[in-house]
Amino acid sequence: MKLLDLFNLACSSGDKTAGNETQYTIHKTKDAIYLAIQGSVQKQDWLYNFDFAVRPYRDMEAKWYAHRGFATAWKLARDQITKDVISMLGNKKLVILGYSHGAALAMLAHEWFVFNGYAPEAYCFGCPRVLWLPSKKIKQRFTNVHIIRRRGDLVTHVPFAFMGYRFPVKIKSVGKRAPIWWKRHLIAEYGEALA
Repeated sequence: MKLLDLFNLACSSGDKTAGNETQYTIHKTKDAIYLAIQGSVQKQDWLYNFDFAVRPYRDMEAKWYAHRGFATAWKLARDQITKDVISMLGNKKLVILGYSHGAALAMLAHEWFVFNGYAPEAYCFGCPRVLWLPSKKIKQRFTNVHIIRRRGDLVTHVPFAFMGYRFPVKIKSVGKRAPIWWKRHLIAEYGEALA
């Protein structure tokens, strides 16, 4: 699939709800399962977006830290989403998709599947920063994550790097050069940049 096709799937409306208002959709093809986690729609999504205190992931051999709002949203939705995906997965390839808030949760979903022995690929469009000072060992769990940023997208610059937030992989920028501005985050701007 082309990036634009993956982006359109990532932006498809969620037909299922898990946790505290996290919407998602699972698309099945002959060869793959596409888990699409929806961006900010509900008021609760926005509350999670702005809860950027750091939260530790403690119950692992290597403790690491993430954006508290996104980590909380993922933790509340995780059991239902992973159960739904695993029940359909079989030998199919798993592709995790998200845009904006959904991209942040897609990144955490990717890490969960990798940590639990699966080999997913993730496409995170317009993704805010999720990890706080990730170690090299933690970054290795994100090798099949693709972060796609529309040039000038403000959301992909928050929380700010000076606060310790980092992307675990190199970012792919699309679209024409533009000053950083909130309008660059709009779905239409991404669609045009990816076309």
